[in-house]
Amino acid sequence: EDQGPPAARALPRDRAGRLCVAPAGVMISKAVACALAFVGVTAKASPAVDVVVAHYNEDLSWLERYRQASVNVRVYSKGRVHAGAQALRNVGRESHTYLTHIVNN
Repeated sequence: EDQGPPAARALPRDRAGRLCVAPAGVMISKAVACALAFVGVTAKASPAVDVVVAHYNEDLSWLERYRQASVNVRVYSKGRVHAGAQALRNVGRESHTYLTHIVNN
């Protein structure tokens, strides 16, 4: 089965092989759950996956339940910088945060 160019093959997929892409406006927890499902499928082949969170002054205590040895949680903050978060200028929307992570990593 052709999955497109190499960049598309590297995208996270669920156990059925479907791309884990959350449409705009979907709660971040669904994206995290999809990333964690991806980790469960590939944990033997890959040491880590990045879970990227676009943050602006929200409570991040919910992230603790998703932390695992094979999950690298990356928080980018455009408001008050949370401990361990990387500060970004408050421009664009959450897609700017995700694109920044993709370009820099």
